[in-house]
Amino acid sequence: MQTCSVVIPVYKVLPNEDELISYSRCLFVLREYDIVIVSHKELDLSFYINYARQYGKEISVYYFDKYYFKGISGYNLLMYTNAFYKRFINSEYILIYQLDAYVFSDQLKFWCSGKYIYIGAPILREDINQKKIYYGCNGGFSLRKINEFLTIYETNWYRKYVNVHINQTRAKWLGYLKIPCFLVAAFIAKHNIRLVLPRSTKQEDQFWSDVFTLPPLKEASNFSLEKEPSYWYKENQGILPFGCHAWEKYEKTSFWMKHIEGIKE
Repeated sequence: MQTCSVVIPVYKVLPNEDELISYSRCLFVLREYDIVIVSHKELDLSFYINYARQYGKEISVYYFDKYYFKGISGYNLLMYTNAFYKRFINSEYILIYQLDAYVFSDQLKFWCSGKYIYIGAPILREDINQKKIYYGCNGGFSLRKINEFLTIYETNWYRKYVNVHINQTRAKWLGYLKIPCFLVAAFIAKHNIRLVLPRSTKQEDQFWSDVFTLPPLKEASNFSLEKEPSYWYKENQGILPFGCHAWEKYEKTSFWMKHIEGIKE
């Protein structure tokens, strides 16, 4: 079993200028690892494959249904399916590397040797008192432990749905009559959790942040940054993290231009 596969979701034939910076950096820094593009069969991936060869890298391609690559909602659904994680059963971890991510140095083995099941850039939100609360870890540049993710789909997958609904039914006999429906829902959850989640659950990284124990805030910020990178950079005594996400969106020219080569205003 290999330690980690670097997984790059690809949605279009050609990357834009910023995405090419991200892709190039991945190929340069993480070239010693298995790099896998996930996409659909109708998309021409020849640019990505040939470009990787310039770095002496042969990349793998795993195909999934086209629906998963039509937008954010499709990608979220893919990240909920156990079929996705099962494709990487021969890896202990996967590093999700969206093409708006950037890796500064090869710390992958270090992070894979840690105890975390899921880690990404810290997500903070303000509560009603405008106090920032550590809410979760971003999924765009995130490390995921395959075995633990797959366990979620297998452990007591039917009891969760049968028992809860019986206990919430006033007439217990009515609850038992509903068992077949709940078993169907549970079976669906075994393969795709998103299909039985409340509609309010939108982002897959929010869901996994709730499922698994979050890493300490400082550890998450040492792993990756997203929003307010200049603030976290100061908090971490001027030390860059392993990587970052959405660098073209947050403080691109005011902060990241100093640390990422090739950025243009």
